[in-house]
Amino acid sequence: MPLKIDWSIVFIQVMTRTRLHVISILSDHAIAGPCKLVIISLLLLSFQYSSYHDDTYYNTRFVSAAVTPESGDSSIVPEQRTLQTTKQQEQQQSPPNNQSTNVCSNNPSLSIHSSSPPKVIDQVLDYLDEQKSSIQAKIFQSFTDKHRNVTKNSVHYLYEDFRSNLEWMARDGIPNPNSENPFKFFLGPENCNNDGWQIGLINVAAFLSQAMTLGIQNDTCDELNWEMVLPEDGNVFEGVYPLSNACGMRGWEYQAGKFFSCSGKDEVSGVRFDCEAKRSMRVKAVDKARFGGTPPELECYPRTEERTYTGYFDPAIGVRDDKVVESVSGRTDVEGCCWWGRGALHTKGTCNLGKLNFYLGKRAADEGRDSRYPDIDFCDNPEAICSDIRTMEMRWVVALFEWVERIQSFDFNGWNYMEQLQKVVDGDLLNDLKFEKSNFIDEVGAVLEQGCPTPPCDAVEKRQRLNWANKRKANFRSAVEALGLPIKSSAFREIESMLMKGKEVFEEIVLSSVNPDDKQPYQSYRYQFADFIEALRLMSDIGYDDKFFYIGQPLNVKTHEDGAEPNGDFDVVSGIINICLFLSQAVAQSIREDACDEHNIQLVNGKYPVSNSCGQFGLSYQDINCTGASADMTCPLDTNQSFSGVTRALTLRAPQPFKCAPKSQFPVTGYWDERRVEEDHKTAFSNQLGRTDVEGCCWWGRGVFRNVTRGRCFFGQLNYHIGKRAAIEGRPSLYPSVDFCKFACDKEVSVQFSPKFIIHGCYFFFEKGEFPEAVCASEFSHELRWVAGMFHWIHVVQSYDQRGWSYMEKIRNISAIVAINGTIDSSLAMQVDCILKTGKVKCDVAMDTTDIFGEVLSAVANFNLPTASPTVTQPTLPPVDFPTTVSSVTKLRCATSLFSSYANSFIYDTSCFDSIVDFCVFKSPVVPPTPFPSISTPPTSSPVIFVSPSKPNIDIIMKYLEEKRSSIEAKILTPLTTDELGIYTFEGFTETLSLMATGITGSKSFYVGHGSNNAESQKRGLVNIAAFLAHVRTLSIEANTCDELNRDFINQTQYPLSNACGQYGASYQDMRCDTDESFMECKPDPEMQVTGVAKDNPSGQPPPFFCGPKEFFPFTGYYDSAQSSVINDVPKANRLGRDDVESCCWWGRGAAQAAGVCMYGKLNYYLKSLFPSVDLCKYPGSVCSGPYSFTLMWITGMFVWVESAQSDAFYSAALDRYVLGEINDQELADTISDRLASGRDKEKRLKNFQLALTALEIE
Repeated sequence: MPLKIDWSIVFIQVMTRTRLHVISILSDHAIAGPCKLVIISLLLLSFQYSSYHDDTYYNTRFVSAAVTPESGDSSIVPEQRTLQTTKQQEQQQSPPNNQSTNVCSNNPSLSIHSSSPPKVIDQVLDYLDEQKSSIQAKIFQSFTDKHRNVTKNSVHYLYEDFRSNLEWMARDGIPNPNSENPFKFFLGPENCNNDGWQIGLINVAAFLSQAMTLGIQNDTCDELNWEMVLPEDGNVFEGVYPLSNACGMRGWEYQAGKFFSCSGKDEVSGVRFDCEAKRSMRVKAVDKARFGGTPPELECYPRTEERTYTGYFDPAIGVRDDKVVESVSGRTDVEGCCWWGRGALHTKGTCNLGKLNFYLGKRAADEGRDSRYPDIDFCDNPEAICSDIRTMEMRWVVALFEWVERIQSFDFNGWNYMEQLQKVVDGDLLNDLKFEKSNFIDEVGAVLEQGCPTPPCDAVEKRQRLNWANKRKANFRSAVEALGLPIKSSAFREIESMLMKGKEVFEEIVLSSVNPDDKQPYQSYRYQFADFIEALRLMSDIGYDDKFFYIGQPLNVKTHEDGAEPNGDFDVVSGIINICLFLSQAVAQSIREDACDEHNIQLVNGKYPVSNSCGQFGLSYQDINCTGASADMTCPLDTNQSFSGVTRALTLRAPQPFKCAPKSQFPVTGYWDERRVEEDHKTAFSNQLGRTDVEGCCWWGRGVFRNVTRGRCFFGQLNYHIGKRAAIEGRPSLYPSVDFCKFACDKEVSVQFSPKFIIHGCYFFFEKGEFPEAVCASEFSHELRWVAGMFHWIHVVQSYDQRGWSYMEKIRNISAIVAINGTIDSSLAMQVDCILKTGKVKCDVAMDTTDIFGEVLSAVANFNLPTASPTVTQPTLPPVDFPTTVSSVTKLRCATSLFSSYANSFIYDTSCFDSIVDFCVFKSPVVPPTPFPSISTPPTSSPVIFVSPSKPNIDIIMKYLEEKRSSIEAKILTPLTTDELGIYTFEGFTETLSLMATGITGSKSFYVGHGSNNAESQKRGLVNIAAFLAHVRTLSIEANTCDELNRDFINQTQYPLSNACGQYGASYQDMRCDTDESFMECKPDPEMQVTGVAKDNPSGQPPPFFCGPKEFFPFTGYYDSAQSSVINDVPKANRLGRDDVESCCWWGRGAAQAAGVCMYGKLNYYLKSLFPSVDLCKYPGSVCSGPYSFTLMWITGMFVWVESAQSDAFYSAALDRYVLGEINDQELADTISDRLASGRDKEKRLKNFQLALTALEIE
């Protein structure tokens, strides 16, 4: 019975979190449901497809801080996802008389001398005050222990101190005697959009991120002694801290280095800024680390005859001076070394501290200039920054001055900080997808640390990479989030807050896909919560052409019948209803199947034609063109386009993803052979409309509404409104680099394996921004899957207003009804389904999404007060006579509409449909066979990057390696402990390489170069081999191990035995396959028991990994390296909190340490033909301890390399650049470390790579 809701409750609520299991055709009792639904629907089918409606598209308005192109300028506008205030958003959303206004076209250019007007400063400060609690919780946090596990509110860095000194630095600044422009912190320009203050916020976030990394994280004003050196008698797990680190760390000298001294007179003023590094100075830092086991305070003092060196700090025994220990820069004393970092940014060096004294210290006062601290000589007493009574403000003043003087003013070699700041806004680089690819904060950190944006920098005496780069970027993300960037409207913030409260339920119910094999739900791989939220922000706050996805914000829509504007409370409810209706369609069309591309689902003569990509169920997708005023939006038809889709149905024998290609590649196309699990192109086989080719057939559906968002009109509209065409024509564009109409290869390649076996494919240069299948397979695809659907929803559903039926008015009225009696008429869900599919509010092909809508509503509305949720009331259906025999079914008119694709998605258990399926297939015209090369494997859907070589070429490489055998054995295959017999042999390596190079595991071939007369490709192959050898030597050969070793320690000496479940934050049993390969996965067995292979001499090392059920091992302890013993009387959790080893049998094994249920499943799937008696899902230990282990150690390693490195576009590009001499050894080795090892062991991998190059004699 209908439940009621209190009218005063703003958000829809539900009492329980029960799953409605609509499409729960998975449960036994619901099997009859889909059968009944299919039969009813087939009886009622009467469908006429109508194309997209033509709308009037208004002139757009520029609301970005970017410069608008002048008239006639056809250059591409940088991507603009504008950051707007709530007031601006509301103004933008309600243009008078449905007309847009060109609000702003003149934005002030920023320079290194830019300062902010009082109005903008007030805006920023007011906004920061509003965000104070968030800033405190995410920025002003310090670690409580050396392992960086727990934080607390900072004691020595307070919001109030930061805020007051930021205001002073922005309003008054520090006088500059050499310029009329004082040093002022930039908080944004004033512009006609009134949004320049947002640029200032990004400047604040960048500054705070560096302060977090350097000062705030340890809650200290003084720089700490943080750099260890390895003593000659130490090992990789031990080290000491030289006390001479006060002179400088990372090999730099703070008192005399190139970067830290001013090197003479300033070029502009002729002033010498450097402090004199007096040898007689005695200074001791105030701060040291606030937890045990850390070095004492830095200090400086002169050498004496009795005390010529300073000693070191050993974490195990404390300060020692029994031997000389040099710092990395070679210092053994601290004479004149008083210039370590101080303040929030650890301002350091004689130059920077000298500038402090010149501009705001005693020197300024002595020379008759205004001085903030006339009584402090920063050259004689640099420690005053941390020890003076004014230290709480001074640590901020010093940092803010350094930021303004060094960062804001940086303009060198084409890199200008203020311009880069502008680009962050113009390019929406704070967006999640772009954030990780942006180098902005890396470059800022490098300028601060080394004086150039692209380290290693010449400005420092020891060239090296940026220190703590990952931490700086993570802190920038935290600062950005704390400041609430990107700026969001109040409506979006309200909705986002509501959704975030119920994120887990939302993911469990809405973002749940179903495995068709075992009917079990799993969280969708392709549809993620964060991507949905980002897409919702883009389309509700920014939108396109003054159109927005409705979330309850004021829009230019019809009012209620009484003429009054909807109440604000009701707006939120109607926004929720709109979101839920959208999601219910997304669930039905794509999320349940975890799909982005439309799938090949129409049977013709009992088979699936490959040419179904041209259109299914009587449609020709390339002929779905725009008409009327929007006719010119249609994408041009390019018959040379050639590429494949990404997703296919999840069933094991489902057809391959759709493809399109010119007839020069596929003169005719055949069908999908389910029995052989491959495409058969020997004989032409047509789709329903008679197509026997796939030329120009690139317009199948994609995204959350993949069953309707298809055709050249739809993709043309995307391109016109939010894609590259909008940018070219000078209009705002969400994706100015994405051409939704262009699907051409950057480079076509053909690979011939035999005279009859040729595979055609594309090589794509990902950095170009134009990529086939942008909605499903580009750097933006995670959000574009949602955005494309929201675009269509705005265009077709929200705009629907015909014959007295207005969608927007309908949901507004329903929101009022919900508030009064808490009920929703389910007919709305079916009406929306009709609008989405036919453009009409009534149709014969509507899918009843009522249950899905109810399920989604329960997930979205069950987040706040425990009151009753709206009850979805279903209309009473008239009685229907059902056919009782198969012969009756033959009288059914077979579906010729879009519904068939929907019906297919319902039938996970097809037993009810098998009896009628043969009567509902289309009889295809028989096409005479056409001579065509037999292709036993479907063309690959991914770019062909590593071409398989011919047999003669492999023989050449094998012969070459044999000639280098002694060098390879000595430099690569010899363990570090040379008295051990190495388990990785040369014979095993070469035999396996020869096997893998031929592609014996299907398409998984190890690349050794191609073309016996092509020196460049041969070198590419040899470098690939060298890179592989370096990688496996780093992981396994050096330690002479097959099983992964327990290396991830907690509290320095404790190695959890539960590291078998995963090390360094990984969970091996959760390393799942992508949807297309999920059927290969090994299923973790909680009863499985496996023990790793022990080394001959395991003394001093943790025992081998093992796994077993909790019945035998309720919990596991740890290995204590200090005691050389296992402590198993108390549980000890690993980094992810695991303190048991149940189902944890998937640790790394083999040369490349293959790990995880996905990788073992793939190995089992591809290597089964080579090792038919080995089941790696049941016996993963076979890699290291079975009869074939000496081969499996190598072949699993090479397979992992093929799967992880060779398939990675970044590695492929780096390999090419290395062969061409564009990058060096370190850059290629670092690419491997970053892509395959999360950045670990970079130095070791580089060393091993150089050893491999030497062993193979690669120049």
